[in-house]
Amino acid sequence: MAKKTKKPNFLTNLTIKNFRCFENFELKNLKRVNIFVGDNNSGKSSVLKAIEVLNPKFFKEKSHYLSQILSLYYQFGPHGNGFIKSHQDIFEEHSIFFNNANIKNKILIEGNFKSENKDSNDNFEIKFENKIVDKIVNFPKKDFEQKNPEFFLDDTKEFKSIVATYQFSNKQNLLTLGVSSIGTYNDDIEDFEVFDVIFKGCEINSTKEISANWNQILKKNGIAIEEKFVKLLQNFDRDIHAIRPHEDNLDFYKNNPINHQSPLVIPLDSMGEGFKRFLDIIITLELMNQNTKPQIICIDEIDNGLYHDKQDLFWSQIINLCEEYNIQLFATTHSYEALQSILECGTKLHPEKGEFDEVFNISKLIKFENEIKCFRYNQGLLSARIENQIETR
Repeated sequence: MAKKTKKPNFLTNLTIKNFRCFENFELKNLKRVNIFVGDNNSGKSSVLKAIEVLNPKFFKEKSHYLSQILSLYYQFGPHGNGFIKSHQDIFEEHSIFFNNANIKNKILIEGNFKSENKDSNDNFEIKFENKIVDKIVNFPKKDFEQKNPEFFLDDTKEFKSIVATYQFSNKQNLLTLGVSSIGTYNDDIEDFEVFDVIFKGCEINSTKEISANWNQILKKNGIAIEEKFVKLLQNFDRDIHAIRPHEDNLDFYKNNPINHQSPLVIPLDSMGEGFKRFLDIIITLELMNQNTKPQIICIDEIDNGLYHDKQDLFWSQIINLCEEYNIQLFATTHSYEALQSILECGTKLHPEKGEFDEVFNISKLIKFENEIKCFRYNQGLLSARIENQIETR
């Protein structure tokens, strides 16, 4: 009997132009679980970053640093020694809004969003326009005139700005966020956030961060959430029977084979990187499940630090939680074992013909003559390549 999943509530198509390594790139028929493989510098992480940018909160959170970039650019130019040598780290970290360090390119990220309660798709479009704007007409000087009164004495000055425009095709409201060489400006985004995007890089969160997130869901859900997580974690270590917060850490109580009256207490940092990665992800998914908005999670090198013999357990739990919580997953991997586990776990969960391809999108990105192409594996092709040990990553 195939497992019934909730109605889809996620991105179905994505178009990316002039963003990082992409000049003109398109992904169609995205699914609940989307896995990207490919060589280094083939654009896997850039796809995840483009999806992260779909959320207006991302631009708002980065606006301070982008303002610094524009201020430096305005002062030194893109190739000036003062800009490049002194502030290369800032520029590289936040260069996602520029293509090949060229500020003249216009970025477009456009996605079709499938709503759970509607038959039609909503078009969600974001445009980033780099331009020179008049400071008085197009910039709300009230936010800055107290800090920079001398700037507004000269009405002839101009400054460089990046304007991000967010709009749903079925809505009248238009959200504009912007940064300039003198600061940032934005509309109220509270009523505009239609979905949330969580991005997790290949680095595992610190023990302190994981512990803080655990305490957050424990406070809201009580002892029941501990029981649920203990059952999940017993798939990795069957001796775990309790989780206890301890300052900025988590202690795991395990059965002691020598003294049954005195359990072994193991701190999180001693449980191994693979265990820590898995715990970090499932805690994040639990936090997302408590949000009423549609949820998307992007995880770069998702199985980083995971032992090969734990791949099946890892993927069966992640896939189950994404389907149960109605979360759309985008992830990258370099692991051949991960693809084997995804195929095996996905086939068990959805054994009927065609079901696997309705839930899973496994895509390989290939860089060919400075253009990135996407090649998709359906269940039959992926199975045949793995069975015949043909390189698939």
